[in-house]
Amino acid sequence: MKAFEEWKLKRKCQKSGRKKEYQDYLQSKASLERDKDMYYGFLMKAEKNLNDKNPSDSTYKEVKDEVNRWKYNLQEISLRQEFIRPNSPEDIEYREKLTDVFGPKLASILGCDDSIRFHGTTIYYTREILKSGAILSSSARFDGFNKSTDLKDEISVSTANTIDRTLSFFTDLYSYQSSLPAGCLFVLRASESDANLTQYAAMKTFNFKEHPERLLGICTTIENIESVKEWLRLYGYDENLAYTFEDFLKIAPSLKGEDREKIIEKCEDSSNLDMKELIESLEDESINESDVYSDENNCVKTR
Repeated sequence: MKAFEEWKLKRKCQKSGRKKEYQDYLQSKASLERDKDMYYGFLMKAEKNLNDKNPSDSTYKEVKDEVNRWKYNLQEISLRQEFIRPNSPEDIEYREKLTDVFGPKLASILGCDDSIRFHGTTIYYTREILKSGAILSSSARFDGFNKSTDLKDEISVSTANTIDRTLSFFTDLYSYQSSLPAGCLFVLRASESDANLTQYAAMKTFNFKEHPERLLGICTTIENIESVKEWLRLYGYDENLAYTFEDFLKIAPSLKGEDREKIIEKCEDSSNLDMKELIESLEDESINESDVYSDENNCVKTR
């Protein structure tokens, strides 16, 4: 960030009573810069080791993975540096509320419909996913380097009944601890070939442009909604695929075939609510269904 822009940001935080948030931001920013320098040194060392290896050497793949590991880390650091900003107390309160309320409500709405899958990711990888047109594992993006347990042609997902895992660990709702915006939740339609992958919390990768009907939406926070809409437009998608978490809960029952225009209309009434009102609505609104019940197919649903 240029010096004048940094000065304006500091003044803005001072005027809004966010001096502590600005100091936290500076500390996180400095930490990222230190890590970036460290990772760059590790990459240079790993690349030198790789250049000294013969491809037939038994340790060649191990050293190659080390190179890709630091390339991955450097890319992530650079993206984090692009998105870092001071926190706001209202945003933190909103995000903490989501982890308590969104999962149980979604489970009560979608229950055992395993055809709808959820993939959580950071705000910066949301943009990269839309740019590439697919959610790809690290091994597919970094020449075999595995950041997770995902196979090359699979991605990690959850269902409505296991959404809490995705919200807690992958949707980056707690990234305010590093002065970063919350992440996003991709809502995807599984194919027949994904049916036997449910037990492994996975589904096959697919191209969004080739199968646009299988990208059902992207849930995001109030802070991020306009940015996500902008990326959708920029990379050739329908901007109406972006929802706040609250608005997605309203359209979730309609995912089984309701006309999309009707779905969008349902969200328009709440588009002008401010963050405080949305937090209060999350806190006050209760789930209508009982805590545990069974549907007509004897499929147990829980909060």
